[in-house]
Amino acid sequence: LVDLWQQLAKEQNLNLYSVFCQNDVKIDAIAEDEYIKRYRIEKQSDIFNCKLQMDRELLAEIEDFDVMSKNLVCFLQRQYQEFLPKNQQLSYLNWQNIYLLLITILLSCSCCLGGYAITKYYQAERQEQNIKEEIALVRNDIDDIEQLKQQEALIKDKQKLVQNLEEKSVNIYAILINLGANTVDDVALTDLKIKDGEIFLKGRARNYQNIAVYKEKLSEIRFFQTSEIGEIKINTEDNLLDFTMKIVMR
Repeated sequence: LVDLWQQLAKEQNLNLYSVFCQNDVKIDAIAEDEYIKRYRIEKQSDIFNCKLQMDRELLAEIEDFDVMSKNLVCFLQRQYQEFLPKNQQLSYLNWQNIYLLLITILLSCSCCLGGYAITKYYQAERQEQNIKEEIALVRNDIDDIEQLKQQEALIKDKQKLVQNLEEKSVNIYAILINLGANTVDDVALTDLKIKDGEIFLKGRARNYQNIAVYKEKLSEIRFFQTSEIGEIKINTEDNLLDFTMKIVMR
């Protein structure tokens, strides 16, 4: 019988979703209007509302609307015995919505993955920029180190040159030793300069006689050739004599 109904539905281009036998359930209509019929099912305490969205002309052509309504109530409330195979029954899942939900989830995952990938890309780009900046700083440090090495080499060359010149020039230490050993009372040196084999002295003395005695004292130093007294001025603050003297080396 079910096969016959399926064949008839197929000939009419219809889809048969359910073939059932209504159980012996008492259903009472408690309210109705043009489009809504309310029923109370004997086995349940609640009221089942059934809203039929049908055209009025179609309702007028239905011979037994009440029977159809009761069958619909039984179908929706599962108060029946189903004869159609389960794989041919009406599905209560809205696959279109499920597909849309899956597509939405996939798009959301794609957006999340895309956002994550973009974030990682910009992070990697920023890290690359930081690495380039650090490399530039390291290169600058390397250049500075090379310059320092060049300056250090230049300083060593100059020190070597100064050392060679000092070996060939006047021994400053010997001059200071001899000047310190040959002193005169009331005479004090304030400055000493050496240039081109000549020594320039500045000092202070109590009187002219002390300056003359100091000049004679310096002539006793064996590597001093001549000594000449330069300018002599009186310092009005302490009434001492400021003098200069030039000594020629042998």
